[in-house]
Amino acid sequence: MPSIRRKRRMVYAWLMRIYRKMKFCRNARKFFTYILIVFMLIVQVVDFQASKYGQQRLDETTSTNVVDKSQNTSPCIAMKRKASATVLHSHITPFWAFNLCLVATIALFSFRLADRILTHIHNVRWIKWAMGTAIILLVVISFGRLLLVAEISYLILLAGLIYPNPSFDEYGKWHKRITRKVQRRGVVDSSIEQQRKSA
Repeated sequence: MPSIRRKRRMVYAWLMRIYRKMKFCRNARKFFTYILIVFMLIVQVVDFQASKYGQQRLDETTSTNVVDKSQNTSPCIAMKRKASATVLHSHITPFWAFNLCLVATIALFSFRLADRILTHIHNVRWIKWAMGTAIILLVVISFGRLLLVAEISYLILLAGLIYPNPSFDEYGKWHKRITRKVQRRGVVDSSIEQQRKSA
């Protein structure tokens, strides 16, 4: 137990260090977006395999239903197979949903776009409520067929809630202003010294 607690503290300290760096370091924010993309790809691969298996099982059940109708089997068995076919049909994700999630994942490879989206989700309250409502409606109305879209939306929403506001942009602008003022003063001082030497 002490070793598990020590490891848990180490992991927690490591995560908090990355979270603090995300406020001031652009590379830490990129690292977070890449982790989000990896999780999104894993979810899509798992859902694709599950849909492929469900489609195979659905084809088998439909073929057996055709055989049962020709052989006049008992209605109880036919109803069970019909119910299993409807359950399998609800777990098959449409092809356009795969394409939509893949396009959203590829779009997040652009760090500027990902940073803007996650920052807006973190700061704007109505976007959080709208995404949460859309996720619930996708799961309920589609009877599980659009579960992949709901999962990808949930991952983006969760990442936006965690994503901190940047502090390095304001500091960068301030730092540029200071360096420009120093450069201008240096140019003015050097021109004054040249005029004194020439005089």
